[in-house]
Amino acid sequence: MHKKIVVAVSAVQFLLLALMAVVVSDIHDRFFPEQLGVKAKVTLDFSQSDLRQEDVFRQLGAMSDRWELGLMKIAPDLRGNQSG
Repeated sequence: MHKKIVVAVSAVQFLLLALMAVVVSDIHDRFFPEQLGVKAKVTLDFSQSDLRQEDVFRQLGAMSDRWELGLMKIAPDLRGNQSG
């Protein structure tokens, strides 16, 4: 009987540890996406700018191509309004 309890507790503990590892690695990869080969992180805030969002993304794409920056991913701001 004691062996069954030990096995059950060990299995639950392993599952919780595996779940925690998945959650932590997912949060870390969203903050600094290493799987994409990112070497630096840049945060740009155009909320106070007179430019439209489409123009900003177009200009960023042009600058990335011109200066070979290799911009890979534009992540949305998940803290703001999520209705869109």
